[in-house]
Amino acid sequence: MSLSVPVLKSFVPVLQAVLPIALPSVLNLEPEAPAEPNNKKYVIIHTVDISKEDMKIFKSYGQVIVYDYNVEGNIPVSNLASFDYLFIDLRDRKSRLYYDSNDLNNCNIILYISVIEQFDSYIESLGANNILIDFPEKMHYKASFDIALLQKPTDAPSNSCISCLNYGSTFMKSSKIKL
Repeated sequence: MSLSVPVLKSFVPVLQAVLPIALPSVLNLEPEAPAEPNNKKYVIIHTVDISKEDMKIFKSYGQVIVYDYNVEGNIPVSNLASFDYLFIDLRDRKSRLYYDSNDLNNCNIILYISVIEQFDSYIESLGANNILIDFPEKMHYKASFDIALLQKPTDAPSNSCISCLNYGSTFMKSSKIKL
């Protein structure tokens, strides 16, 4: 037997009156979906394969296009069929040219790379809004997932040993006697 939210809400005052200890308050039994971060489409440029599980998650949130030169050719992104997520594989020369030749100012650019590539200098030149090594887990709302795509992870604090070395190095440089 499943009870609706209004019926459950009517039981709370009765339980409060009967129980010797008050029930914790329930903040929101009917949460609303968060607002979309912006109304831009997502272009996911990548240098690693997208797993079937990740692709399934993206498809559950909206229309997905995996760029293929034989299908999309040189059609500008603004003229492509309706999509929420466009995947462009930067390992392919034609796909790189397609990415470079399009105006993507009205899109959220997400760069999906391997762990090793995060130290490569070329990734900064791609103009991505965020750089990911892993996609977010599946979430209930599309907006929550889209926010997670754009949210940059918090960096870990630097190692205290390295901080000490940097401090020592700076101190030594400042204490040099000028002749």
